[in-house]
Amino acid sequence: MRNGYRWVFLLAGVAFLLAASVVDYAFISESANGTLTHGEKLAHESKDILLAIGVAVLTVSLVDFLWSKVGGDPLSTEIHKLSQINDLISDSYKTGIVRVHTNVQASPNKSWKALIEASQKEIDLTGYQLLDIVDSDAAMDALALKATNGVAVRVLLLPATSAALRYAVSSQNLGAMQANMKHALQKFQKLRTGLPTGHRLSIATVDDASVLDASVRRFDGRMHVVHYLQSINTSDTPALELLDTGNADSLFRTYKTWFDRLFTNATPV
Repeated sequence: MRNGYRWVFLLAGVAFLLAASVVDYAFISESANGTLTHGEKLAHESKDILLAIGVAVLTVSLVDFLWSKVGGDPLSTEIHKLSQINDLISDSYKTGIVRVHTNVQASPNKSWKALIEASQKEIDLTGYQLLDIVDSDAAMDALALKATNGVAVRVLLLPATSAALRYAVSSQNLGAMQANMKHALQKFQKLRTGLPTGHRLSIATVDDASVLDASVRRFDGRMHVVHYLQSINTSDTPALELLDTGNADSLFRTYKTWFDRLFTNATPV
């Protein structure tokens, strides 16, 4: 708080205390029987309010003065921080962003099994390999149970033979990537063969370079996104946690629309 404003707060606090004293002296009298008139009750309430405001204002001034002596302008700094927090909350609602991680490694480990089990209506999965799901028996068992019990599960993969893969993966890693992609497709297909008639697991591939843009895992109204930057290792790529806030312009809706359009043009396998 600037010195000028600090003095304003100080004088305002003193003024409120003086006003409380004036009200007490001018309008409140001692009653012999201890009862108060209606006007005196109002005066008492006014005095208490003025005292409370005066003490609060003086406390703010005193605390700010003491804090300023130990460095900086803390009250103004905190007010600025609160303003920034308000902007972040507003932006979070508009965009649907719950958390942003500077890279995949910095994001907390997710229990895909728990997220699958919590889903009640829809699950969407796409990515290069999805190995952390296909190689988890617990996650795959949970996925099978959900697809059997009416949850719509959509899995979208890029064919391992796609020419677009050569532009996204280095030549020395291409063979291993293609092998992992085939492995993922086979695991999902094997999972499907064990499901009863009427299951809702759909597997599709689309030879579209757009699939290489992001890894999306949606569990009803929650979504986890890794938006790939082709010149950077996946482990160093930013990761987003999104929530469906109902805002049509949210990132959640943007990525869902992206997935829906790709899946519509995909080939069931």
